[in-house]
Amino acid sequence: MRRQATSTIGLWFCAVYATVYFGFVAWNAIAPEGMDWKPLAGLNVAVVYGIGLILLAFILAIVYGVACAFVGDEPTDSSRGPRP
Repeated sequence: MRRQATSTIGLWFCAVYATVYFGFVAWNAIAPEGMDWKPLAGLNVAVVYGIGLILLAFILAIVYGVACAFVGDEPTDSSRGPRP
């Protein structure tokens, strides 16, 4: 059960990250001139989006690690000791 649950969590997080990354690639392919806009401290959208992708990956990795630590914490029959 633990392996299946952690795989499911990982696949969902991969899908989230891939969706956000696809948005970045699509924006660059469809309207690259939009990347010139400077929304934050003189940095253009490409730099801000790239830093955001790195931070998102880091956050998802931390959440994945914490979530997997709690998956499967319920005791199994073998952990209860020998049966009489």
